[in-house]
Amino acid sequence: MRPVLGPQIILIDDIKKEAEPLKEFFTERNIGTRFFEVDYVEPAYPDTPITTTELVFLDLFYNTGFGAEFDVHACIQWITKIVPAGQKYFLVIWSKDKSYTDELLQKMREMESPMPYQVEARSKPDYRLSGENKYDIDRLLNELGLLNKQEEETIVQEFHGRIIAVEEDCVLINCLIHKETSTFEVRRFDLKLLENFKYQKGSFLTIRIETKSGSRTIDFFHDDIDRSDLFIKPDDFEDLDDVSFLIDN
Repeated sequence: MRPVLGPQIILIDDIKKEAEPLKEFFTERNIGTRFFEVDYVEPAYPDTPITTTELVFLDLFYNTGFGAEFDVHACIQWITKIVPAGQKYFLVIWSKDKSYTDELLQKMREMESPMPYQVEARSKPDYRLSGENKYDIDRLLNELGLLNKQEEETIVQEFHGRIIAVEEDCVLINCLIHKETSTFEVRRFDLKLLENFKYQKGSFLTIRIETKSGSRTIDFFHDDIDRSDLFIKPDDFEDLDDVSFLIDN
């Protein structure tokens, strides 16, 4: 399976300081975030749409050189350049005036832009705190139902493994669970988990298991380094019928 590498949260705004509070909030929590500063003259679009996008905060008013204006086509252009077609994402209108949201969505449908599965509109002035460039981000995300979701406990295991057998419907992997204590477990993984992963008996790989409330994901990454010195020799597993295995699927 492919690793998920890239930002999950996208901020689109023509005023950097108004996006900074959100960026700082997510960055402090190690949540991948990328800010795009809107420039009418030289728009810095990504080279390709960002496949890891899950949440987009979109400002509707951009400085055109003649004052800030709502430009529906500019907004849609940014969405189209950033969000891949068919991508499942949550769109938050984060702007000084949210009343143009319906117009934006209608035009997005007409232009066949990537449509979000959920849309919420929030006015920046409603969350402004006393002091320059301060917003009540906790209240904003709590009202959006995002705060608990982003902060729920996640348990991540990552360890080296070596494939010791390939069977009809599974692979057996000798997993180095704790490198410091040389603790190994032989685990059985369903072949469906590795359908996009090239492997053979003796291959080394890195395994990442992420567990959170109600879900569990298992990712496999190629390891091109010869880690033979870390593992029990495959010959030690000749009598596999007498070994009990942990099953991961």
